[in-house]
Amino acid sequence: MDRRSFLQTTVLGVWAMNEVEPDQAPPDVWELRREGAKDWKPATVPGCWENDGIPSTFSGPVWYRTLLPGLGGGPGRRVFAEFDAVSYHCEGFADGKKLGEHTGLWDAFAWELPAGTRELTLRVEKPGSARFPLNQTLAVEAPWGGPWQEARVRTTGPARIAQLWAPADDKGNVAAEAELDLAPGTSALVTFLLTDPEGKTVAQAQAEATKSGVVAVANLMVNRPLLWSPEAPHCYTLTVTATTATHNNTLSDRQTRTVGFRKVQRDGERILLNEQPIYFRGLLSSGGYEKTRAPNPPPEVFEAELKRAKALGFNGITLSGWVPPRAYFELAARLGVLLWVELPLGAFVKSEAFTKQTLLEYARIVRQRGDHPAVLLWTVGGAQSRGSDAKLIAQLYAALKKQTGSPLVRDCSGSAELDGDVLDAPPELADFSELLLSCDLPFTRPTYDALAPRWRTRQPTLLTDLRVSSSLVAKHTIELARASPFTAGYTLAGLQEPLELGEFNADTVLFIEPDRRRERVAGGDRVVWTDRVGVWGGERVRRRVGISHFGKSLGPGAVLRWKISTGESGELTLGPLETGEVNELGVIEFTPPPPPASGGALKAALTVELTVAGKTLSKNTWPLWVFGKRVPMSSGAITNLYDPTRLLVGFEEVTGWKTLPSPNLGLGGPGIILATAWSPELLGFARNGGRVLYLQPSAFGGLPAMELPFFREAVRLVSDHPSWGGFPYEKREKAADALWYGLASDCAFEPEALQQLLGVPLSPLLTRADARSAQTHAYVCEAQVGAGKLLLTTLRPYGGLGDQPSGLQHAVCGVSLLRAWLEWLIR
Repeated sequence: MDRRSFLQTTVLGVWAMNEVEPDQAPPDVWELRREGAKDWKPATVPGCWENDGIPSTFSGPVWYRTLLPGLGGGPGRRVFAEFDAVSYHCEGFADGKKLGEHTGLWDAFAWELPAGTRELTLRVEKPGSARFPLNQTLAVEAPWGGPWQEARVRTTGPARIAQLWAPADDKGNVAAEAELDLAPGTSALVTFLLTDPEGKTVAQAQAEATKSGVVAVANLMVNRPLLWSPEAPHCYTLTVTATTATHNNTLSDRQTRTVGFRKVQRDGERILLNEQPIYFRGLLSSGGYEKTRAPNPPPEVFEAELKRAKALGFNGITLSGWVPPRAYFELAARLGVLLWVELPLGAFVKSEAFTKQTLLEYARIVRQRGDHPAVLLWTVGGAQSRGSDAKLIAQLYAALKKQTGSPLVRDCSGSAELDGDVLDAPPELADFSELLLSCDLPFTRPTYDALAPRWRTRQPTLLTDLRVSSSLVAKHTIELARASPFTAGYTLAGLQEPLELGEFNADTVLFIEPDRRRERVAGGDRVVWTDRVGVWGGERVRRRVGISHFGKSLGPGAVLRWKISTGESGELTLGPLETGEVNELGVIEFTPPPPPASGGALKAALTVELTVAGKTLSKNTWPLWVFGKRVPMSSGAITNLYDPTRLLVGFEEVTGWKTLPSPNLGLGGPGIILATAWSPELLGFARNGGRVLYLQPSAFGGLPAMELPFFREAVRLVSDHPSWGGFPYEKREKAADALWYGLASDCAFEPEALQQLLGVPLSPLLTRADARSAQTHAYVCEAQVGAGKLLLTTLRPYGGLGDQPSGLQHAVCGVSLLRAWLEWLIR
């Protein structure tokens, strides 16, 4: 299906760029050639020259040409070549005569063609040429070249509507403006007609334009308008026509715009849409479309992208460093998808020419997109570091505020502060805070708590560029964001299907928190983190249930029901719930039964459900593993404990294993050494028949290892091996993720170097495969050494990273894994 047919049949209904008149058509055939080449080759328009055989390393010039269709001419008729975007600098020629020039990657422009023009020719350079260095353009990365958005030839009368601007408020007011391009000696009557979602005319007005460049203004008013929101995306259509008295009041031109009535406000840490709190839940889009290179695939691709976001529970898209075609904005409005527009601005070099060009391009981009009802937030470019032109960024921020009237604009991405690098000229210019969290899972909470802007001016905070490589990462990160009353939204990046997000990526989200604890250490209180997924059978478990509610306000009568899959359940009757509320709902307690006497663990699930008038409003589930606390140790089992770092304080108490302190590492023979520091004597102990369990706490000062994140940018591969014993590992990555939370390490062994050092073959039991490089490292490996064995790991049964369990006394999963390993070694 071609673009025009699609746009007439899709949810969009009408292509808001232009209504296609019978005498309008795009050129059928385009050709291109590199400057200096003789032969012309077929070209794809819209498209980029990289897809037509010209190397991406070539920055131009590249020539394009087409023969124009025979459009209706005659007295009072004008013909225009219209381009929705060309990358980057474009010169136009009609039958060899120059029409004009345009510089800019993202905005639309047009040239009037002389009567009888048969051939239209373009000379195009993309960013990266000698005339247009990459760091002097609004190209965030090395871009494509050519007419990458729609190109058309259009016939009008003496009056052409060059541009429309139609922002609307929640009271029914539309401040419509139409910029006119008039033939000399022509005046035009401009009619503004507003129709409701059912096509009924609800307001109209007229204005007169007497010279080219004049902006015709009309203030339209609708009584009791239907407001636009993601839940109810009511779209009105503004149709603007221009007629000229000098040509018998015949239609000269017509354009349409989608209009949405809404009101965006900032209220402390909350974002209000139509005076109701709204929580932005966005997917990051960087405009990467592999098949087309340029970010302008067929419209059905855009529609599928937006519908997928809605189906996964998102209500927004963050457009990072690119500006989609107008059709994308139209689809977002019709489908009820909010947009956060981060305008393009990459690394640049200060210059007077760049300042002038950037201010000009921003103004044109915003004029063509800034009135759209789907746009919620604006950002001036990505992260900027020292050396950036703070004066220019301040100018762009001020211009963006003035042009859009938006209460939610910030000067640049917030990641610069997190990287320890800030703009030269404080203060920050921002109506909302943006916090980039790029940390491994156990460090997410401490990092957020340290950087959350409690001490700053009260304003909404959005977490951005959250990397989600698995359901656990997505669930943990989103629930952490929702549990904070300071956050007003988040953007997820790197989302890969299939991920089940529905329970915790919605207007209303239930979350749980383990009991808070503290211990007195060295004469003062310290925070104690407990195991979030491992519990002891037969012991009382407490969980606090909270809610982040951004749906409709609810009166009394809501019920919170909970159940544990091992049998217990209960309910709490709740009071009224206000929209925008982040609160604790109550505490639930249960006692899971001990696992079977045969050993192992009992896998369970805790489910909480919020119902209103018998209907489920929100539901969420978390895995639990129930372990036996009083597991008898093997007969006569004694462990030699070599723990100079004191990582295993309380080992005997929590494991039930007897220990001999300060072992002689050089002795061999039957027996086990559990060590938290490496010594070459451990290898000799194993050669003489001993068994060694070695826990390496970091990448330094032990065996060859590398610092690596456990959950981010990696997958873990578990090998079947008897050393796991009754520990409930699962080979399916998705199901096993949560089990590793309290055990996760920030380093992994380098297998080749480790094998070379030890001089024996190694068998990896838990492998890390890097999602980017595909390199592998080992978290757990086993080796036969003479008559003895080595079991080596960088996992942390004692926790201690971020909000992992604070030592063995609180590490249920860790203690159970240690037991399994020791039992295997003793056998």
